[in-house]
Amino acid sequence: MNTLELASVAKNYYDGLRAKSVYHGWEKYVVTNGSECMFVHSDYEPEPGEAMFFLCLRSGNIMCELKKIGK
Repeated sequence: MNTLELASVAKNYYDGLRAKSVYHGWEKYVVTNGSECMFVHSDYEPEPGEAMFFLCLRSGNIMCELKKIGK
């Protein structure tokens, strides 16, 4: 999977677990390999094939930022 596809998987995971009443905030780090996702801390080091993203809500929109890629 490329980075855009991994970002989409991470966003879907994040959006599926957030409370729909939350409109702003709820900042989380998500790591994914394309088939599995989990919340992690900022110091997590991704394994090969994984990518770590920072996700948060801003005015109801999900913002996604690539933080690290496993080497």
